[in-house]
Amino acid sequence: MLPGQRYGHRIEGKTIAETWIKIIHRIKTTGVLRPTGYDGQVQELIDLMAVVTDEPPEFFFPEPNYLPIDRQFLQDYIPQILEDAPYHEGIKYTYGQRMRSWFGRDQIEEVIAKLINEIDAASAVINLWDSGGNFSRRSDGSSDHEHSGSPCLNHVWVRVVDGELSLTATLRSNDMFAAWPANAMGLRALQHHIRDAIAQRSNYDLTMGPLVTLSQSAHLYDDTFETADRVIGAHYDRICNSRDYFDPAGNFVIELVTDEDDEKILVTQIPGSGKAVSYYSGRNALKLAKQTGIPTLYRSKVSVG
Repeated sequence: MLPGQRYGHRIEGKTIAETWIKIIHRIKTTGVLRPTGYDGQVQELIDLMAVVTDEPPEFFFPEPNYLPIDRQFLQDYIPQILEDAPYHEGIKYTYGQRMRSWFGRDQIEEVIAKLINEIDAASAVINLWDSGGNFSRRSDGSSDHEHSGSPCLNHVWVRVVDGELSLTATLRSNDMFAAWPANAMGLRALQHHIRDAIAQRSNYDLTMGPLVTLSQSAHLYDDTFETADRVIGAHYDRICNSRDYFDPAGNFVIELVTDEDDEKILVTQIPGSGKAVSYYSGRNALKLAKQTGIPTLYRSKVSVG
């Protein structure tokens, strides 16, 4: 395992399948081993943000399929996100039930109505955590803190910016090997549902923006370690070799130029438009790096005896 930051990680991919490979690679590479309450271990990253930018409407499954789910599983899972499904064998609740009726109101419909009336609202929120009290679904008014099996998905935020609808979901605890692909596809289906409902009921024809998941405890269980290593070994290099290096902040072109017999470093910042937006020049590379914000590696002095 390699060292890494304790809090706050960002991973981006075009599809859920691609992003998943990057996630399990990051966890296996820099995740911290911690004990579980079940005589086992997890390897964990805290506060991991995964951004999926271009998942197709019909969902992408690689061939051969290396994901831990298939299309049949997904067909059974998506209704648990979209519908008010109060009972599934062996399941205490579904996320759809939490969003549709658990608190006596259909929060998905409320979000759709909110955005139709105020398309740029920053308050299109769905809450799944039961804090207890008068609005608790349970007859004794107890909260999710007092019960085992409390929901991992706690919060959904939908936002429209420049005609693009994004969805951000917060999960307090997330099994990134077995559960995250289904979680992500179910949430993407919810995102499509909200976008389509707004289009049908208003004049807003929004494009699909990214799906963002914030996994507060992003972990792999020890019984998946070997399988995760095999999947990473088979697919990670290929995904990295084909990745897109586009940076929304643009590229930095670095040149050595001679001006009146004086050699200088010229740095030009060029965004996706192709038009230069900033120029920096000087003789000291470290000062230029600080001015531009380009990440740098600092070489420390080492005494050799």
